[in-house]
Amino acid sequence: MSFPRKTLPYVAIWFIYASLIIFGVLYHEPWRDEAHPWMKARETPLGIIVSEDIRNEGTPILWFLILKPFAPAGFPYLTMSFIHAGLAITAVYILLRFAKLPMLLKILFPFTYYMAYEYSVISRNYVLTVLLTFAIAALYDKRLTKPILYSLLISLLFQTNSFSILPAGVFMMLFVFDILRKKLLAPGTILSVAVLSVSAAFTFLTLRNGAARIINYPPDNPLLELPVIIRNAIVPSFPQHPAAPFLSPEINTIITILTALLIPGILLFLWRNTHIFILCVSTVSWWLYVNLYVHKGSIRHHGLLLIYLVVFFWLGGIDQKPLTPVRQAVRSVLLVSLAVLFTVSLGYTKYIYSADYTYASSGARDMATYLKQNNLDKYDTVAYIASHGLAVLPYLNNKQFWYPEFGAKGYYNTSDNRYHALFFSLSTYDAFRRIDRAFPPGKPVLLLLSFPLPDEESAGYSLLHTSGATYFWSNETENLWLYGRGIAL
Repeated sequence: MSFPRKTLPYVAIWFIYASLIIFGVLYHEPWRDEAHPWMKARETPLGIIVSEDIRNEGTPILWFLILKPFAPAGFPYLTMSFIHAGLAITAVYILLRFAKLPMLLKILFPFTYYMAYEYSVISRNYVLTVLLTFAIAALYDKRLTKPILYSLLISLLFQTNSFSILPAGVFMMLFVFDILRKKLLAPGTILSVAVLSVSAAFTFLTLRNGAARIINYPPDNPLLELPVIIRNAIVPSFPQHPAAPFLSPEINTIITILTALLIPGILLFLWRNTHIFILCVSTVSWWLYVNLYVHKGSIRHHGLLLIYLVVFFWLGGIDQKPLTPVRQAVRSVLLVSLAVLFTVSLGYTKYIYSADYTYASSGARDMATYLKQNNLDKYDTVAYIASHGLAVLPYLNNKQFWYPEFGAKGYYNTSDNRYHALFFSLSTYDAFRRIDRAFPPGKPVLLLLSFPLPDEESAGYSLLHTSGATYFWSNETENLWLYGRGIAL
């Protein structure tokens, strides 16, 4: 990697960013949504992932493919976090090196909450959207001279997550339109269109009927949810705890208004650039539709709007046409608004890093350590509710839990439509009857629960260990209780 001399200040920014992310990864404790793709890559044959799993999850395949060479080979779980961090660090390099953005925004943006934590430290497939859209933006003005590379990036974007499928499709259609309009039907462009067509078809075939089959949690009232997702798009808010108490209700209202005004502001700025305008309208519309009518998402889904707005602002800067007074004024307002929001977001970054360093965001690592240190991982372990023990499994090589919901060993996650209903259809009473049948008295067994054992069910079981999540998930299911029967420490 190299920076031109005039951009040497960005080298310092990049190294500071990389150091921050590595520090964050070392102290972050992954939770069950991070554990899920690692466990799928470890336990599930690739053919089953392609033919069955991703359709039932409604999630494309790229993140699973990246992890597939490592998880089954016995690499430590931390490998996933470093892979993810490397993707985020590469994305920020591309931004600093190639983005047509003002220097202030390029300096602030990497350290905002989403870029410094949510899409870098927390290992999810959303970092792929960040990296690929930045790479597409960096190559955009050379797309017709490097069509194969450009088409490959769009093809990969199809395979990232549901929020990026439609933008990838629009990028594809506009690219094909450019090729046809300029009559560039050379072997390279024909191959590029073929690559895009295969990726689009693969996405359709593997996710066919997925929209109807994935678990939908649309908001009860989309109009009431709209201010929430807009509020979270750049500066997040955490309902689980008072993160960033320095933000008063009045400041939160200002954040919501500024963010809401950014959307029409970006559209007005892009008005003369037809292609980017179409990309922006379609992407924002898709983002609104998924969040408001398909799945009541959380901040990680809301923040993808920030990534796309930065990309579209970047692409709008590629246009070499002189700015009209109106566009110049709009651009100035956008710059000030983004700078203010990015600055406020730095407070969230500081808060979350302090919390991640000081407290546990999941009890999984501590529970796994306890099991291994006391040689308990050799015993049969019952996990109930099934998906709530998932975060422990990546730390235990060649280990599976037994689940009363299924009466079988394995690993499961609520994001899969095949299993979701079962997690909430089995009462505690019935679960323990199944456990007693599978593990009769006299057979040692461990119970890994996400709740304390009710008194009426505690006969014969002794509490061995508790692992608490002391922030963020403190009221959720990352708290764990371990009970034993017939086991002497």
